[in-house]
Amino acid sequence: MFTGSGTQSHRDRSSVATRLALAVGFLALTAGVVAAYTSPATGYEVSVYAGTPDAFWAGVGLATAVALVVSLFARTAATRVLGMVLGGGSYAAIVGLPLVRNYHYFGSSDGLTHLAWTRGIDAGGKELLSMLYPGIHTFAIFLGEVTGFALTRSLLYVVFTFAVVFVVFVPLCAWALTRDLRTAAIALFSAFMLLPITNVSTHLVPHTTSQTVLFLPVALYLLVRYLRSERAGKLTPTPAGAVLAVALAALVTYHPQQALNLLLMLAAVCAVQLVGDRLVSRLSAPTPRRVYAQTGVFAAVWLLWARGKERFRSGSTNAIEEIVDAVTGSGQVAADTAQRGGSLTEIGSGLVEIFLKIFAVTTAFSVATAAVLLAALLRRGGEFGDDAVEASFYRYLTVAFVPVTGVFALYMVGSVSTQAFRHLGFLVVFVTLVGAIGVGRGWRWLSGRLPDSAVGSVVTVLLAVAVVASTLTVFASPWIYLPSQHVSEQSMSGYGTAFERANESEGIYSVRGGVDRFADAHYERKVSNAPYGSVNETAMATDLSTYHGTGWYFAVTETDRKREVLAYDQLRYSRASFSQARSQRGVSRVVDNGGFRLYYVSG
Repeated sequence: MFTGSGTQSHRDRSSVATRLALAVGFLALTAGVVAAYTSPATGYEVSVYAGTPDAFWAGVGLATAVALVVSLFARTAATRVLGMVLGGGSYAAIVGLPLVRNYHYFGSSDGLTHLAWTRGIDAGGKELLSMLYPGIHTFAIFLGEVTGFALTRSLLYVVFTFAVVFVVFVPLCAWALTRDLRTAAIALFSAFMLLPITNVSTHLVPHTTSQTVLFLPVALYLLVRYLRSERAGKLTPTPAGAVLAVALAALVTYHPQQALNLLLMLAAVCAVQLVGDRLVSRLSAPTPRRVYAQTGVFAAVWLLWARGKERFRSGSTNAIEEIVDAVTGSGQVAADTAQRGGSLTEIGSGLVEIFLKIFAVTTAFSVATAAVLLAALLRRGGEFGDDAVEASFYRYLTVAFVPVTGVFALYMVGSVSTQAFRHLGFLVVFVTLVGAIGVGRGWRWLSGRLPDSAVGSVVTVLLAVAVVASTLTVFASPWIYLPSQHVSEQSMSGYGTAFERANESEGIYSVRGGVDRFADAHYERKVSNAPYGSVNETAMATDLSTYHGTGWYFAVTETDRKREVLAYDQLRYSRASFSQARSQRGVSRVVDNGGFRLYYVSG
């Protein structure tokens, strides 16, 4: 009786400590968010991380640490779920920083073009069905109509929503496959790492490829639920199967290219079910439901949607031409890679450093994924007990990886362009899920041979390090030698004024170009005949008046200066060249709003 009383007392103390830790975690998270919210951005920030108050990072860091420990080690399922909720709140605060810090807009380059398309649809000047991927644009318009937000802000809420959807459905997939809460918790924190977002070709900005990739876990979860449907007959319609078909059709409107990747994978699954599962069934082993109908609907929707779309046809043609050039020896892979490596070397970095910063955690998860898939193949499902669905899922995935990995390899051979990394982002969604399951299975396997507390401590520390390392690359920053995609109100309004002043014969030029993206946003993607271009450092430092002939405008933003000086470490444009440009003969300042300057250059 005495021993039992002592054990109960210990459990009570542990429960009280856990609740106290959760309370501290939620308070720290709240304090951090308040600190960020009360310190809004006043101009362009080259780094989201540096621009956000330290109090935010301290609060979110403490909350995440508490959430990780509680989620993995709490005694009751309810308490573990509370820890996961706390962790989810910390993650949401980080990915929502552009909203919390009241950024005017977040998404330069492609992000500005997507803003243009959204404005064009909203104004009725762009035909919706002619677009290749109108999904996020119509979502943003709907959100703007409901809330009254400007489209610049509603698009950021769309990005935030997809990021949250990703982190909700990855652990749900893990739970649906394994029915293990600890593995689901590991999957949750693995999803926090946002490994598919590399800032090479996938970004946490309005960018249809990126949002489609983050939506994939929804389709995966519905697929697992469908495979687990208990209604008699492998081809009998089920509610989960119907919802899966709808989700697959939605993917097409978000981005047909990524939808095609999933279609190729499902086609491979159908082939396995048609051939491989029949062999398994002859051995009296159970096999999951067929996905023939869903794949057929998916293929029909994809063909109907892509048919006749000029953008899809031209993109496909360009991709094929790049691959042919590489195969025939006229590609630019080596030259482009050497150029990028040389630029990094000039600023004291290199391809190896960048690879480790962006892809080290992904590589580790890829190894864990390979281990799970290999175990499923070699042990013929024995590692997974009597769960035919989980074992079959890994078998399907192993085969389904082949066509998409082949497409990725072709793009890598054909060009070092960002297209290849779009396919990589797609594959990393599966790596995140299966890799997390591999970590959970590895913990279970090692605990049978080593003390569970020691194994758990090592796994927790490794997850914490991986979360921190991955969080540092969620947003572009000087840490990875890239500028933030923050678009300040000064830049947006300044360019608007510039477009109203300049006529078609004068044109507007800037540092490294990019004027055309702001023109997209201003004119709602309507083509302007005015010339836009860039100015090199030599002209900025010597004589602008002879660079583009007589009479043109030169735009310089705070973004340009911080990007070149801080993010690129004066690689192409020195700090001095910015001051030298404005003091030249024939250069007159006509607009200055604090973050944007427009000069008129006369001959």
